[in-house]
Amino acid sequence: EGELILDPFSGRGSTAMAALETGRNFIGFEIEEKWATAATERIAKRKAELFSNSTSMDAVISLPCLETHITTSGYDNKPTNVGVVTNQLKNNAISVSSKQLAEYICYGYSICPSHPTKAIAENAQIHYIGFDFDSTNNDYPKRLETLMDTPTIAYHTFSHTEQTPKYRFIYVFSSPIKGDLFYTIQQKLMCRNSFDDVDIQTLNINRLFHGTNKPVFYSGI
Repeated sequence: EGELILDPFSGRGSTAMAALETGRNFIGFEIEEKWATAATERIAKRKAELFSNSTSMDAVISLPCLETHITTSGYDNKPTNVGVVTNQLKNNAISVSSKQLAEYICYGYSICPSHPTKAIAENAQIHYIGFDFDSTNNDYPKRLETLMDTPTIAYHTFSHTEQTPKYRFIYVFSSPIKGDLFYTIQQKLMCRNSFDDVDIQTLNINRLFHGTNKPVFYSGI
């Protein structure tokens, strides 16, 4: 369990199916488009069957009220003075709904799921988790259609361009979590949704996330 399986001739994905059934990761190659398509559909269907009755991810739904550290004002562009942003985040924690959080992001506010100081964050209660992606092949509107877990909030970041899509997914928890559980849910979300291209620099528990000057997707869940 947990090992990586490589199949250079994947065909319809039989090896991938076996990897799924036994809790292993899988990488496959197939030059015939019809077989690659068939394998992708077969694997996606089996993933849905395996996880459809899972309760381990019940925490990834929206809270009516959550706590977040947030800047005192929004930005029109990506802030350049990270020190100022961090100091504001340290001293300003508020309670909001997940919809209000999406609105703050839309107005360019920077947020942090917990205290920006890591030692404090690891012992604090955390209400949401974020993932950043830099991708030239898979922009987020299309990607949303393939996810097993729909993010509560999704948006293009300040740095996004059509040539280099940059976007962020935020998942809000149904109840606050701490330390080890944060990383457990983080890894579960990455595995279930194939977040192989996530920016690993954004996975820290005390990571701050800037808002945006672009439209924000809010799932309402």
